[in-house]
Amino acid sequence: MGPPDRLTGDVFLDGSIFEGDMGPWASGGWAVVALSRGARTLREVSALMCGPLFSEFPTINEAELTALLERLKHACPPLVLHTDSKYVFDGVLSRGRVHTAHVLDTHCFLWCEVWARLEDWGFDGSELCEAVRFVKVPAHPSRADVLAGRATTRDKLGND
Repeated sequence: MGPPDRLTGDVFLDGSIFEGDMGPWASGGWAVVALSRGARTLREVSALMCGPLFSEFPTINEAELTALLERLKHACPPLVLHTDSKYVFDGVLSRGRVHTAHVLDTHCFLWCEVWARLEDWGFDGSELCEAVRFVKVPAHPSRADVLAGRATTRDKLGND
């Protein structure tokens, strides 16, 4: 695997929360997987990053947004960022206009850093930016999703 700050290409972002019966002791984390260009299997992973959430009451949106931010901290354009998070996808393309004041306030520091990094690359919220492109993928697609045309084989990587 190469150094994470030198990689470009297809990047898959995800967040996770374990709440169970833990109440205020819920825990969460994030992961980023960068695939080599043209990769068809997880054996061709070129970088893997992951980490915990340190907030007192973590949320799934915080986990998904942290995955994006951590990748942007260690990336070089051009990037194709794949996310299953409607929150991240809609939030990036609308620059947060789709979120209520409460949700935006909850993660405003994370969003501000995300947008600052994207703007440095010339990203203005449009889907036509050459430096970075966002792709919304189905959450945890199955073989049936691929056969039905709702997901690609590449989207399914890592969900077996």
